[in-house]
Amino acid sequence: MQNSRSTKRYYLSIPFSHPLKKFEIRPLALKFSMQKKHNCHVRKKNHLPVPRVHNLENVMLCKLYQHAQELIKKADEPGIESVAVVGAGYIGIELAEAYRKKGKKVTLIDFDDRVIPRYFDREFTDLLEQDMRDAGITLAMQEKVVDFRGEDGKVKSVVTDKGEYSADLVIKCIGFKPNTELLPDAEKSANGSLIVNSRMETSIADIYAIGDAVAMYHAALKRHMQVALAT
Repeated sequence: MQNSRSTKRYYLSIPFSHPLKKFEIRPLALKFSMQKKHNCHVRKKNHLPVPRVHNLENVMLCKLYQHAQELIKKADEPGIESVAVVGAGYIGIELAEAYRKKGKKVTLIDFDDRVIPRYFDREFTDLLEQDMRDAGITLAMQEKVVDFRGEDGKVKSVVTDKGEYSADLVIKCIGFKPNTELLPDAEKSANGSLIVNSRMETSIADIYAIGDAVAMYHAALKRHMQVALAT
């Protein structure tokens, strides 16, 4: 249904016994309503803190489909011989493998002590890390990026708190920090994600949240946890 301002509204009927009868989904909601209704607000997320880049070419982000399209083109540029991937999550290790297969010198950097630590135990990641080293990928674990250095307007290296790595291309795959300031009184996890129950309801009655902004109950760990997935 469409109003005079061409703002689309979508309604979803719930076909089971539940006090909630319909959702009003507002994809780009900028204001928060305290009315007694169940509004799903899609919110943008903030980047995790990394050094700001001032007019340096080839420092890129990988999160969206459009980013991936640009990075595919970069893999074939003859001037790009070394690649630094910042962030050793799902996306980061996939990119490290892909660029290594293209013959690039690849460095994978993360402030954690191992790759994908939130998804696999050490007995699995140890094997994965060894396979990556055998393939020629340099792992720089437990290192924090503090600066990017360039020449003639293009990035040339990544500086961490423990060293410096040459890079003609830097890809940031550091994930996102939940932007949940909209609900200052809601119960949250350590990283700010909203704790929800089995119906995706926050600690504030009648307010629901979904996606990377929430921490759901983890059946294996027996606690609430935010688990962002790569698609």
